[in-house]
Amino acid sequence: MRNLLKYIGIALLAVGLFGINAEARNLNDPKILVGHWLLNSNADDSLKKQDGTWVGTETYDTNQYGKSCASLDGSSFINLETQLPTDGSAWSVSLFLKIDSIPGADVNVFGQYALTFAGRTAIICTSNSAIAFFNDDSGTAFIYTANTNEWVHIVVTNDGSGNISGYANGNFKVSDTGCSNVLSTNTLIGAGYDTNGTTPTRYFTGKVSNVRIYNVALTGDEVKQIFKQDRRVIK
Repeated sequence: MRNLLKYIGIALLAVGLFGINAEARNLNDPKILVGHWLLNSNADDSLKKQDGTWVGTETYDTNQYGKSCASLDGSSFINLETQLPTDGSAWSVSLFLKIDSIPGADVNVFGQYALTFAGRTAIICTSNSAIAFFNDDSGTAFIYTANTNEWVHIVVTNDGSGNISGYANGNFKVSDTGCSNVLSTNTLIGAGYDTNGTTPTRYFTGKVSNVRIYNVALTGDEVKQIFKQDRRVIK
């Protein structure tokens, strides 16, 4: 009994010293995972909540591991038929992408509304191949400069108070403040809506795989977990 109490004490001490979380969130729990689109043979949501729809030519290619992924040709896109939270609550977006060609102007990789250039709320690829988060109020937060033909994992989180964090390949890269509420418009992969809110524009040319939307702000440890977990999925 004495030895048992000793081991219990050591375990409790480890929790206190190293921040071991006995109640870690299940990142595949549909209560927090709004949708998960693998984009390996269709635009279906693996949770069966809301399937996406291809607009234009539906094309697939292979990622660096020889697995199927969505290939966007600069004239087609995917409508996920769902939205980021529009009530000011927390959210997170996770996806893998590869730039096939550097755009001449900013284009939307993931977004809901494209105003005069990048988007009301969007993950964009700029004309110098930088991957960034853009919001009308918070502006542009540069996350990662990617080479063409380089696969990169991008995560953007919003804590519900307008505080943004950007990650690349599991590592924290940038923070920003002042992110406003997103508009009540479906999320697009590979394009964004123009000022009228209905015409797609700013097409992305490249590959996209494993898109996740959460209704919580992921922690840094959770971002690393998803990076490792989803890399195994696309391998």
